[in-house]
Amino acid sequence: MEKKRMISDAARELDVEAHVLRYWEEELELPIPRNEMGHRYYGDKEMRLLMEVRELKEKGVHLRAIKEIIPQLLLPDKDELQEQKVIPFPEDANQKMAQFQEIMVKIVGQALKHHEDALSRQMGQRVAEQVVKEMDYHFREQEQLENERYQKFDEIVRSYQKARAEAGAASEGKRRGRLFGRKKRRTT
Repeated sequence: MEKKRMISDAARELDVEAHVLRYWEEELELPIPRNEMGHRYYGDKEMRLLMEVRELKEKGVHLRAIKEIIPQLLLPDKDELQEQKVIPFPEDANQKMAQFQEIMVKIVGQALKHHEDALSRQMGQRVAEQVVKEMDYHFREQEQLENERYQKFDEIVRSYQKARAEAGAASEGKRRGRLFGRKKRRTT
């Protein structure tokens, strides 16, 4: 079980003053946990981190430089990883495959959740583009059908006009023929 220390106990164990621990926490932006009353407490992990900071300070390293390497100092050590037993390695090949599939499902699921908004936007854009293409195709097809209908209508109107013109010319010719034919009769 992890031992939790108050700031005075941690300072005594590290052989520094309590105000030094508060200063390091603030300057290095250390993630020091607090209890329900808001008091700092230091577990084994925090104590290891502060021991590293103290050793670096004793070697003359400035806090700015230490702040840059804090992420590496926060990485769990081998003992901690061993204690956690993050993923036990199965013996059977089928179990290995099942475990691998389970891990991949989790990874893909997390990636999808992480990129859900971007994927939604991309899918929406693709669907919108496809709909626009389909509508454009249907509009062009409709336009072509209307053009064909207007051409047929134009042909019918023209043939009707031509037939009327021919009928009119024929009736005019008959009328003229009667007029000319009557005159000829009268003159002779």
